[in-house]
Amino acid sequence: MKNLLPILILLVLAALRPLTAQTVILDFESTATSTTFQYFGSSLDGGLTSVIANPNPTGINTSSNVTRYVKAAGAQTWAGAFSNPNPATPVNLSASTQVCINVHFDHIGNVAIKLENSPNGGANWVQTQPNTTTNQWETVCFDVTLPSLEAPFSPAAGNTYNTVTLFFDFGTAGTDADQVFFFDDIVVPANVSCTPVLDFETPESSTVFQYFGSSLDASFTAIIDNPNPSGINNSSKVLQFVKPADAQTWAGAFSNPNPATPVNLSNGGQVCIKVHMDHPGNLTIKLENSSSGGANWLQTVQNTTINAWTELCFDTSLPSLEAPFTPASGNIYNTITLFVDFGIPGNESAATSYLDDISVCSSGGPQSADVTFSVDMSDYTGNFSTVYVSGSFNNWSGDANPLSDANGDGIWEATLTLPTGSYEYKFTLDNWSAQEQFTGTETCVITDPSGQFTNRRLIVSSTGADTPTVCWNSCYACGESVKITINLGASHITVAPTGMFIAGGGNFGIPGDFPLSDPDGDGIWSITIEKPRSFASYFTFTNGSCPDYSCKENIAGQDCANPDNFNDRFMGPIQQDTVIATCFALCTTDTNCSGGVANGNITFRVDMRGYAGSFSQVYVSGSFNGWSGDAFPLSDADGDQVWSGTYLITGGQHEYKFTLDNWSAQEQFNPGSACTITDPSGQFTNRLLEVDGDATLDAVCFNSCVACVSATANVQQNHQLFYLAPNIITNTAWLVFQESNTDDRLLQIFNALGQVQLSIRIDRHTNRFPLELGQLPAGMYTAHISTGNVIATRKFIKQ
Repeated sequence: MKNLLPILILLVLAALRPLTAQTVILDFESTATSTTFQYFGSSLDGGLTSVIANPNPTGINTSSNVTRYVKAAGAQTWAGAFSNPNPATPVNLSASTQVCINVHFDHIGNVAIKLENSPNGGANWVQTQPNTTTNQWETVCFDVTLPSLEAPFSPAAGNTYNTVTLFFDFGTAGTDADQVFFFDDIVVPANVSCTPVLDFETPESSTVFQYFGSSLDASFTAIIDNPNPSGINNSSKVLQFVKPADAQTWAGAFSNPNPATPVNLSNGGQVCIKVHMDHPGNLTIKLENSSSGGANWLQTVQNTTINAWTELCFDTSLPSLEAPFTPASGNIYNTITLFVDFGIPGNESAATSYLDDISVCSSGGPQSADVTFSVDMSDYTGNFSTVYVSGSFNNWSGDANPLSDANGDGIWEATLTLPTGSYEYKFTLDNWSAQEQFTGTETCVITDPSGQFTNRRLIVSSTGADTPTVCWNSCYACGESVKITINLGASHITVAPTGMFIAGGGNFGIPGDFPLSDPDGDGIWSITIEKPRSFASYFTFTNGSCPDYSCKENIAGQDCANPDNFNDRFMGPIQQDTVIATCFALCTTDTNCSGGVANGNITFRVDMRGYAGSFSQVYVSGSFNGWSGDAFPLSDADGDQVWSGTYLITGGQHEYKFTLDNWSAQEQFNPGSACTITDPSGQFTNRLLEVDGDATLDAVCFNSCVACVSATANVQQNHQLFYLAPNIITNTAWLVFQESNTDDRLLQIFNALGQVQLSIRIDRHTNRFPLELGQLPAGMYTAHISTGNVIATRKFIKQ
């Protein structure tokens, strides 16, 4: 069966978000969040640090500005620098247990912080932490609940401090040359509370994950000893995750059985996972099987740390990367699916990563954010007095939240403070005297399951929401979108009960997401889609809603098909409102579909005499019937084991195969067989059919491109006809003929189930024939030779 898996999603890698909300003391990006530090304890005494452009804007720190710190040659062990002037925002530790700073070293050393000048009487506090990486940014955090390293040895927690003093390689004297360090982002995180889901240390806190999408299908991950107990992860046991060389882009593994502790996001928060990878890449998580009715949720973060443990966190208030694009926050999930390097196929060799400590973490960070609603009314031709925003956040009130246009530029705005979460809304006029009307194909909307209501979609996270100025009744700014109308002729085919769809290309989802309609029944199916100006995309049409693309049109070989992109069509770049007219499965430029190749009554015939298994019914399944397992049955009225049936097939190219008992068995072809075609991915090899009028197909042997050996009364068996050397075969064997014959020989290789695995015509003059069997799986096989009225068989083992 042809089973093209849809692209799961348009892969968009979300930036790694901080684990918690935080108070920024210094980030050196504005006057309010910048200062200099005054050196002491070295030849730089009295000098000041400088704010410079970030010398390595990668990994966890891509900000523009950082501070350059120099430890002068010969510096004292206690040399450092204190804030001068002090930061505008003091270090307030009344509700936090940490102070964190981003640092950049070219060697392994340490950084120390001293908090001084407390306005509430707190004692000075100093602590030190080692750095663990070189030539890249890392975050170092200090636990302020620990006692100070200096008398009176009190913790800093609960106090506020005005002065920050920093030391690099504290306790170590300066070397023979100046040493340069960089630091950035001194912050006070909010307190964090984490609930472990899996730590792989006990049976109750462990599970395994079942692989899919590679040669490891149906096997399981392993729990092993921590291969690098260092840094942030010194635990005993971790999860080993392997991505084989043959892995699909969507290969991953799902929890089986599910964790004893579900992923409970009732109070929001983040899902955090410790990761150890030997290369930069990404980690993707999918939360499924919600006990609270939540939609499945998928998000991706990038990993920039190699050969060391790091923690990656997923903000569950963000929308999912898959439809219906809702957050996971507020729901409970039972199943965890993990992907390493999602969207990237397997490498030349298997890649092994390690995962540990899957937790749900929440903080005292903001649970609401300011959201600005902005709509441009320049293109609206009706009369109105006031624009409003009406949504689920104000019970769809028509006048609760008016917008204003203070400068008369036609753009109406209002800013509301909303709790984090998912909402629906639209812009309305004069207490519902008019409202936006959407079709459901727009990128910024969501339609309820009943299909009655289509509204704008809004996701509010702790960092706010993406709400740019849009045109009334549009997902884009005024003048920045185009309307694409597609008219698809289908009068020449039998339309599936679910109708016609546009799909694929990374912009039109899977079959079923973008339905076309034919309300007047004239055989022309249409859809109008709004896209940004200059939009371009591959696309295809399907006759029915088939997520596996089995009902996709076949236009291979026609001039509008791109063979490098699944033989899909292409549109764009589109600069203005455009109408595209064509026919299903035909490369026409109008909806008159009579000029293509002719439909035909096709008689399919298959000879089952070579099939050794048992079955009740033979079918033909193909692109012309949605790869149905029972729509086109064949019959054997005269009992000669040749099954046949005649069906009306649309003109053009199709793929098909013979199947048994509603897909209980099917033909299996190797790529390159004479009567077949293989899709670009190499996954599916099927028979090829060209229809241009009525035709009766030759009766072929099941799983073969040729007819079965004639079963006549004078057929003779000759066990001396040939032999195999060796008969236990690894990849290659010699087929040696001991007797000559006047006819060419037909070689067929049968597996233990009696299915034909290979069919080859061998010239009658050939005495030794090299037989390449490396593509066959290990097992017992039978080699069957027929020539004239002589047949012979030999059994062999493929290792």
